[in-house]
Amino acid sequence: MASPRYLIGGGEKLSDNIERPSRGMGDKAHPYTFGEAKAKLTKPWQRVEDNLRQISPLACPNGDAALAFTLHPSYLAKSYYPTPLMKELGLRHLGSRAVFISPEKTVGANPSDIEQPAPLLYLAGNAESLRRFSARVPDWNPSDEKVRDSFRQIEMVALPGPDRLKSIHKIKGRTDIPLAVC
Repeated sequence: MASPRYLIGGGEKLSDNIERPSRGMGDKAHPYTFGEAKAKLTKPWQRVEDNLRQISPLACPNGDAALAFTLHPSYLAKSYYPTPLMKELGLRHLGSRAVFISPEKTVGANPSDIEQPAPLLYLAGNAESLRRFSARVPDWNPSDEKVRDSFRQIEMVALPGPDRLKSIHKIKGRTDIPLAVC
């Protein structure tokens, strides 16, 4: 014969609500402070300014120039896309690709001497505005914390290199070159 089961009345008084543990991992551990990022990127931005001055206006359609932002490997996720900084500088996205870099400083257990995948973003904006911004980077101090966070995600900034240039081949028998530039 089965043992009797007792029904306890008011059993809800014997239990307590337990708070659900948070799912977040806490605050993002950034490799650089804003000041460190600004000090690190001042010279690259000055090179961008110098290179922009040397570019022919013919190479800047509608006065626009392209930039290459390499983000730190810690910001590989798409949620770390630097939209606030892009809006601040008037930049638009042209494309991206993956590169492998050895960052100057890492977060956590990742050694800095091992190459890690990082996003390389190709962005475009007004060349004159970019020259003016490049000149004021050492004194630049945005009030918006999101812009500051976006800026410290950058590991390197430069103009796209010669590896991004495409040659144009003439077609036998034709005087014009069929070309579409977007």
